[in-house]
Amino acid sequence: MEKLEVSKHIADHRAGQLKAILYLLQTNLDEFKDEVDRSYELLKIGEKTPLSQKIEQSLDNPIESIFGMSIAIDAQVRIIVDRIVRAFIKSRANLIEAAFKTKLPTADLHYCIVLKKDSTQNRAKVFEFLDQYDLIDISENYPVIFQFVPVELVSEIEVQEEIIVGK
Repeated sequence: MEKLEVSKHIADHRAGQLKAILYLLQTNLDEFKDEVDRSYELLKIGEKTPLSQKIEQSLDNPIESIFGMSIAIDAQVRIIVDRIVRAFIKSRANLIEAAFKTKLPTADLHYCIVLKKDSTQNRAKVFEFLDQYDLIDISENYPVIFQFVPVELVSEIEVQEEIIVGK
């Protein structure tokens, strides 16, 4: 009976999250539609909004526009993957003493992890994430690297940011 209540609570929570996301999308799309309509009407009388200027620049130099868009998309994907990794690390707070995001010249999704008890089983539980992540197509373009370090070597790490593991 308790499992049923937990499952119902999780389902209700996810439904609430989905509704919130859909509401935000709807609001943003409505605002964007208003901006498009405003830009269209002003263009009729020869005025340009920032949106119409940006579209015009894209038409003038499509290669640069595509390149800029690609860079922006890459940055957003990295942010999303980083958030997913952080959520995973926090979900393993029972195993992980500390975690740090570092930046290597070859990889910006690099994480150093200090386990509470460094064992093969605990490493395997952390690597479960990478096993699943590697099945996703984006893993080749956005590789995630976990490196286990002993607590004694933490001071040697070039830390970009410490990830707060526990609450």
